[in-house]
Amino acid sequence: MEDFNIPKDAEEELLGLAHYNRMHFYTHFWNISKEHQNLHEKYLAEDKELFEPDSEWQDEEYYELGNKSQESGYIAIVFAVMFIEGSVYNFGAIYLGDSYIRNNLDRLSLLSKISVIMRMVTGKDIDSDGQAYEHLKKLLRYRNALVHAKSSPIPTAQELMISQEKSSKEYYEAIESAKKAIEYLNDESKKLNDDLYFPGIFGHL
Repeated sequence: MEDFNIPKDAEEELLGLAHYNRMHFYTHFWNISKEHQNLHEKYLAEDKELFEPDSEWQDEEYYELGNKSQESGYIAIVFAVMFIEGSVYNFGAIYLGDSYIRNNLDRLSLLSKISVIMRMVTGKDIDSDGQAYEHLKKLLRYRNALVHAKSSPIPTAQELMISQEKSSKEYYEAIESAKKAIEYLNDESKKLNDDLYFPGIFGHL
């Protein structure tokens, strides 16, 4: 069998591509989040059609669709954050190296990690007062409440009503932010440096 030698220029090109083409799974997380964002909207729309405002009790299917909508919302929120976390790590590892990220940045909060990595790589700061941060904070706040759920004392009827209204508001904000945080982060990354390769959340949605 003849030896196959890769031409020098082709070898350099392949080595350059290898710098970016890393093994990962996080893009699949975004597909899961998008799928359940769509399911959440679908179930919610069907649920509203079944609602009977003049009836004290709703049809069983109404409550079932409500539960399905909420479950899809939870999945969309959690997997959106998983996608962002994976994207940020991958971007940082490409430009700073795995060892540096693991030894110096891994224990930072996601917001801090984004700020530090973008500052180190681009020399510029993401706008901490901008839409990207605002949506990301809402998304992370609700996601953390889901994955670190805690019990609480039994509330009074009035306390329960107030708590449910607050939780419902935060839930729908988080669903919206699951999509908006990623869109705005993508835009922010392009403003900082449109010439860099931004995998995942940064330019490849």
